[in-house]
Amino acid sequence: MITYNHRPYIEQAVKCVLDQETDFSVELVIGEDCSTDGTRELVFDLQRRHPEHIRVITSEHNVGAHKNLFRTETACRGKYIAYCEGDDYWNDPLKLAKQVAFLEARPDYSMVHSHAHRYFVAEKRLGKDMTVTRGLDEAKAFEDMVLDRRPALTVTVLARADKLKWILDHCPECTDPKWPMGDTQRFLELSKLGKVGCIHEPFATTNYLLESASQSRNVRERLRFIMAARELKLHYLRKYPVPTEVERSVREKLALIALYHAYQARDTSLAEALYMEYRNACLEKPGLRAGWLRWGSRSALHQRLVMPLVMAEERWRRLQERRANACNQRMPA
Repeated sequence: MITYNHRPYIEQAVKCVLDQETDFSVELVIGEDCSTDGTRELVFDLQRRHPEHIRVITSEHNVGAHKNLFRTETACRGKYIAYCEGDDYWNDPLKLAKQVAFLEARPDYSMVHSHAHRYFVAEKRLGKDMTVTRGLDEAKAFEDMVLDRRPALTVTVLARADKLKWILDHCPECTDPKWPMGDTQRFLELSKLGKVGCIHEPFATTNYLLESASQSRNVRERLRFIMAARELKLHYLRKYPVPTEVERSVREKLALIALYHAYQARDTSLAEALYMEYRNACLEKPGLRAGWLRWGSRSALHQRLVMPLVMAEERWRRLQERRANACNQRMPA
């Protein structure tokens, strides 16, 4: 559990770990990165109350998210490592028991994850669950991850510690601060060391905050994160080549997602470049959405004029996704 300024959430996060019902021992390793909002004091108080279960890793100065995650992972002593950041929590007291049993029965698997609830803190409401389509080929998890068909939300993951620590020793992408994210690299690398399973239950809840590493009200900050996430996946396509049609599908999707954020930020030159990349990657006839986003990026007036079309298309696409997910959830496991 890594934490920085999570005072409103950290106690619930810790409690959900302590409440796990298992027939094996569980140690909670908390990486506290010199919070300034009272999180630090609360974490040490929780450690004093539960010294047999909680160990705190910290320092005199803030080290940043990447180093905090790395030092916390390497301090873990168990056979398996699960994640629960300080602003998230687990719903199911059997989460660890079910996931450990899954991996114990499947030695060729490197990790397992699950579905999750999403809670929008500012609006005080649950959103659409983060789900994974049933029936995916678990030996092709790398392809499904880069295609976003297998979203592995960090708070839901349990990994084999030996494989994870091998990755931390041999894959510099996991600790390179140029990437604003850290979980994507770890899970893509784990998918190359074994199969990846999913238990189709919502074991956890992730809190969506107005400001975080991946969320921001600033459109420029959102664009910056999306472009970094895009470049990371393109890096992994170079590192681990995939079939041509898979690569083109990934490039098409990444370009369209980034184009949407360039449209929001009204970055015309970037929108033009991404539009051409999208067109070049398309396996079929390009959709209208890309053209609308490209045109809408040119000015505030263009953006306002095209916005109803973009929103209508977005609603239609989400409706189609809900129908497809509902159909998938009715399929037998």
